[in-house]
Amino acid sequence: MFPQHQPNDTTLVSFNIRFNAPWIARVAGEKAWHVRKYGVLDVLLRLPPDAIVGIQEAKMDPLTSITFPNTHFSYFGVGRDDGVAAGEFAPILFNQRFWRLVEADYKWLSQTPEIPSKFPGTGHKRIATMCKLENIHLGKQVIVLNTHLDHQVASARKFSVTMLHEWMSQLLNQTQPTSTGEKPDLVPVFLMGDFNLISEDIAYKKLTSSEDITDLNVNKITDPTYVGFNSKSRKSVIDFVFALNFNKSKWRDYTVLDNVFHRMTISDHRPIAVSFEL
Repeated sequence: MFPQHQPNDTTLVSFNIRFNAPWIARVAGEKAWHVRKYGVLDVLLRLPPDAIVGIQEAKMDPLTSITFPNTHFSYFGVGRDDGVAAGEFAPILFNQRFWRLVEADYKWLSQTPEIPSKFPGTGHKRIATMCKLENIHLGKQVIVLNTHLDHQVASARKFSVTMLHEWMSQLLNQTQPTSTGEKPDLVPVFLMGDFNLISEDIAYKKLTSSEDITDLNVNKITDPTYVGFNSKSRKSVIDFVFALNFNKSKWRDYTVLDNVFHRMTISDHRPIAVSFEL
């Protein structure tokens, strides 16, 4: 099931595609990336062509294989290990026939966000990517952040959501004129990704306790987003799309998409899609 889409709607998709693990690191039911990638490509190619997609756990080779020329998507993002190409990316994918990249940036989720670094006690560097995009046909802008929070350290997740909320607030107050020369009253700001937390987690509650933040799963759909590769996996909702100062009347749809392609599980996560009027 893919999201409904009207002419003035925009679709945001968050999808942890599972990194290209070597065979020794694969779990029961997990196929190699060179097999799974065809299912990921199928998901991307069936989305509305103007969809904006945040990918998690993409290293350089998988990222290259799911963007132009294999699909209509270009991307912005860097490897979290060195700020260039090493390690996992948290890229934002978009179709240049619909979107113009106005501004882009990235930060590490640490106390030194401008350089490759990690939060104390965590095993990996974590990064967030931001793109300000202008719809070429509508002349309207949107700001999108994509991230993948730490899976082990609760204090790291709490620090990260605080930092991300502050960044979103700063971006909201830095609107720029569109290509037509008009300055929009309010550019919507969205944050999506694999947050490695459930809605009972203290970091989730901290983020959503702010009156200006909305979890765009407004109908509280409980379909799990993390499902693993086999029936014994513990299933949960840990992938989200949040919005800052969002006009709820413009909300259209929230969908948890399938992650099975020709009877193969293509990732341990299911993609989520949110549609809204821009």
